[in-house]
Amino acid sequence: MDHLDRSSVYAWLTMSSQVLLMIFIIPVATVNLGQSSLALWLSALLLVSLSSVADFGVYNTIVRTLPFVKSGKSIPEFSEVLALHNKNIHALEDEAIDVDDIPSKINSLVAFGLKQILFSSVLASIIGLLIGYFMYQGRSDSFLNLNFIFTIFFYWLVIPTYALGRFFESILLGSDQVSKAKKNESISVLLRTVLLSAFILSSMPIFWLGLIHFLSCLIQLVLNIFCVSEKPLRGFKFTNFQKYLSQFSVKDRSNFTKGQYRFGVNLFSTYIIMNAGPIAVTGMKSDETVSFYLILVRMLLVVKQFAQVPLIVSVPQLVKYRSDLSIKNLLDMFSKRGAITIALYLIGLPISLFYIYLLFNQSGVDYLYYWFLLSFIIFLELNHSNHAQLVLTKNVQPFLIPSFLAAGLCATLMFPIFDKFGIIGIIFLQGAVQLICSNWYSIYLNVKEFNNLKLIFYKS
Repeated sequence: MDHLDRSSVYAWLTMSSQVLLMIFIIPVATVNLGQSSLALWLSALLLVSLSSVADFGVYNTIVRTLPFVKSGKSIPEFSEVLALHNKNIHALEDEAIDVDDIPSKINSLVAFGLKQILFSSVLASIIGLLIGYFMYQGRSDSFLNLNFIFTIFFYWLVIPTYALGRFFESILLGSDQVSKAKKNESISVLLRTVLLSAFILSSMPIFWLGLIHFLSCLIQLVLNIFCVSEKPLRGFKFTNFQKYLSQFSVKDRSNFTKGQYRFGVNLFSTYIIMNAGPIAVTGMKSDETVSFYLILVRMLLVVKQFAQVPLIVSVPQLVKYRSDLSIKNLLDMFSKRGAITIALYLIGLPISLFYIYLLFNQSGVDYLYYWFLLSFIIFLELNHSNHAQLVLTKNVQPFLIPSFLAAGLCATLMFPIFDKFGIIGIIFLQGAVQLICSNWYSIYLNVKEFNNLKLIFYKS
């Protein structure tokens, strides 16, 4: 099995664990933890979602630029990357290549990326504290404050730990060691799922769940560090950190940060769009309502993420087809894998509905109405995300303005809309904002570039 096949297996294992977490653990948690602790746990998981954007674009930038540096080239300007990939990067410029200097260039890139991610992780951690304080303000007086504080604390530790783990994962991906990166991730997630199941079944205090999540992220970080020190960064020494930074040229520094901030703003905007509503809901006094909405959102997002695996694991091959100008192969693979994601999502929807029915049919919540609206909104987001993957194979980021606009509207309107209309208001707001700003844009770009209306229906 080649590295792409192995990475696909590890990706499926990871997502299967996430599905198991939803299908098995949450019903058990509902019984064993009680509504108050369940609401706290689900609310705390919002901090985990913040950890995925804590790198503020460093992850994507390392993956994008490391192959150029390994080939002896300088980091290209963000707008030049498409042109570079449409040619052979080894023969692109007249730039002299000193093979002996390549390890030094790699070390300088990694040192600067590490400096950037440490800074962004601190900022993300501060935002996490603010979110935790908002959650605290919304809890009932009867809630055990100490239990809350410890739970939030451990999930807060996940933010920088996961961000650093992703940083070293990006080095593996940029070094074409995809299977190692995915293997480490699958080990971490599988271990977390097993331990969470055991602790929930034993009715342990809720803060143990946060501790388990933190430790699993720490294990992934250690495994990734071990793998990069074994090969891509064999000669890297932390004692020479400042030396590496000083050797990073002004031009490379500028080109790196330009690309990073474009990715970062888009990532953070997406976080606001997807999580402003759930964060607003955590301030409700009703633990049952909080639990219902957060479970519904997580269930449908897990279905979406599971459905996207066939396309996501194909991205490296799609990039290669784009680089080789093999447009027919590019569109054929995208169309087939994109159609599979849509099919998997549609298959997963009735399963998710049955699951929600079992959990909440006795609660008095109008679960069917909420499920239908949110599943449709997430379907539109899935379709947009699929087409965005094809656009991003060009190593350009044209979604900055639409995502920034959508995030601004959500951040401005979400809380007043929620105060006036409740959960139904935030669902409609999220759907309307995404439909106006983003859902159509990536599709339009692909249809325009390839002059092919059939791409709308995943036909090449």
